[in-house]
Amino acid sequence: KMSKLLSLTLSFVVACNCCTDFSMNFSSYCLSGRTLDLGNSLNWTISTWPASAQNQNSKYSSDLDISERTASLVTWSAKYGSIGLTSNWFGDDAWLAIAFFGDTLNEKGLSCGTLALVGTKYQEKSLVKDNVFAGLFCHYAAQNFESVLDLQRVLPTVAIYGPDALAQHFIVRDAAGLSLIIEVMDGRQHVYLDKNDGTQGFGIMTNEPTYNWHVQNVQHYEWKRDLERQAVAVPGNFYPEERFLRTHMIKAGMQQAGLMDKVTDFKQAFALTVQVLNSVSVPEGDQYGTDTGMSSGEGESGDHTKWAVVRDHLQPAIYWRDSGNPTFRSIRLSDVDLSAGAKQLFLPLESGPLFVDMSSSLSTY
Repeated sequence: KMSKLLSLTLSFVVACNCCTDFSMNFSSYCLSGRTLDLGNSLNWTISTWPASAQNQNSKYSSDLDISERTASLVTWSAKYGSIGLTSNWFGDDAWLAIAFFGDTLNEKGLSCGTLALVGTKYQEKSLVKDNVFAGLFCHYAAQNFESVLDLQRVLPTVAIYGPDALAQHFIVRDAAGLSLIIEVMDGRQHVYLDKNDGTQGFGIMTNEPTYNWHVQNVQHYEWKRDLERQAVAVPGNFYPEERFLRTHMIKAGMQQAGLMDKVTDFKQAFALTVQVLNSVSVPEGDQYGTDTGMSSGEGESGDHTKWAVVRDHLQPAIYWRDSGNPTFRSIRLSDVDLSAGAKQLFLPLESGPLFVDMSSSLSTY
């Protein structure tokens, strides 16, 4: 009964997981960023997952309403250590909700994030494929794969199953700058390789409609830009298609000015990434222009950005801020023991200083 309650509660909460995820186009750095937009939610946790940790796939399966009880669940021992930002509303991880990643990054620089996609219909459990519970897909991806292409090759042998109320699609990024978008509609996987090249994608993902619709929308925008006397407004709302298009326009403006190639240090690259992140962050309150309300399929509570993260894929690290603290804090994976047998570590997401006091740094010329 508790497992069913856990599943139903997570289904309700994660379905409201409206976000923006993007990858930058720097020549010398590989940074990506994302927001997580929700109504009221508390108790987010940063957790480490050392190499060789055993997966928890079976913990969430026996009580789910899956017709094929005889289908086997994939099991694995973590090949790579990882760190995750996880929803933990059940108190000190008593029900292992720490494994339900909102976002994760492994020691090879591969990240996986979950974003809401209303209309998702997951696969049925298979008798011939490896069955991975949708709520643990990012756990599976981060612990087993070093690159997007490695994961893409395996996906035809994987069935992503679970209650459709989870309503998530997945964005996987790696240190080569490639991205993989995985959506499950009508019981079938739809997988898109995004090279962030303006042809096979733009390094951006938001929410509904499906990813291919958003790519076509940006291509239509680019067509309008080529017309004589074009007048294209900058989209200013927080609907998924406007966040997607606005992110593209801001990134394109940076690229047109040569900023992506002119970056000479990490500080500059990080600052530009945060500028894009700021453009899609939703302030607290009942803001106009968000994809919420009873008719949205995502609940009626007002969306606002609960946290935002910047990922460094080349020197794997996460930099995060939350709605109660705009100061970025960081964890570099090389500074954490992720070796086999290491203890799992936890940190409340809201931890860290509110500001940096520079009083003692004042000096005369």
